[in-house]
Amino acid sequence: MTLTSQYHPTNVWRYQPEDCRNQVSAEPRCRSCAKVFCWDSRMLTIGDLCGHTTCVQYSTIDPAFPSLVSLCRRLQADFKSYCEERQPVKTWSQGDMPASQYWWWDMVNIFQQQCHMSLVEIAPRLEALLEQNWSSGKCASYLHKTSGIVLTTTTDKGGPIRQIWEIKIVPTKYYYYQHCAFAVELAHDGWWVFDPTGVQFGPVWALLSPLDIYIARSESKDPARIAMRRSAPLGTSAQLVRDGQPPF
Repeated sequence: MTLTSQYHPTNVWRYQPEDCRNQVSAEPRCRSCAKVFCWDSRMLTIGDLCGHTTCVQYSTIDPAFPSLVSLCRRLQADFKSYCEERQPVKTWSQGDMPASQYWWWDMVNIFQQQCHMSLVEIAPRLEALLEQNWSSGKCASYLHKTSGIVLTTTTDKGGPIRQIWEIKIVPTKYYYYQHCAFAVELAHDGWWVFDPTGVQFGPVWALLSPLDIYIARSESKDPARIAMRRSAPLGTSAQLVRDGQPPF
């Protein structure tokens, strides 16, 4: 999603496909955490994880974390199928590249400017999960504020996920873009960000990352850009669309 502003610092620029092409052709990265693989790249399969079958980059105390990684991968794959059935916003030629790099390039193209629709399409599935055995309850206790993103924290009632919010940032590097994702609070391991379409900016954008690391992507001294950091309860965008309004 694009935006305009009177503030145009010299250390940011308009998004260009070459930004991603260089990342795609560099060292292989984990599909989940975006970290460079430390094992033999000849053993890679397309869209692989740093631990072969799971992401092992983040040390967590939450036993539900591997399940969360699998869930996020599945939701991203399903949303990719949804986007493939729609007219692409923009498609760039990939040139010559091996299959593993083309997989990433395909993801870059398919998810261009689709973050707002990810809120609309994925939120109902997340809401359904919270109504099942993924939820730990919704008893609000205090507010958690990180660089303009305000989230309600809840008491723990047993499930792996306390709550999920929709969030929006303005990436520091890309002057013309807003970007949105989901903030997920695990019952035992704090806040994480599930970003199904961040890969549109290249493989260095993780599918799942700690909230503080993610919010650092929107560091800025521009009041207009800072003001664009927002949060809303899960399901807000879907409800707005049902009411005939644009997503959050």
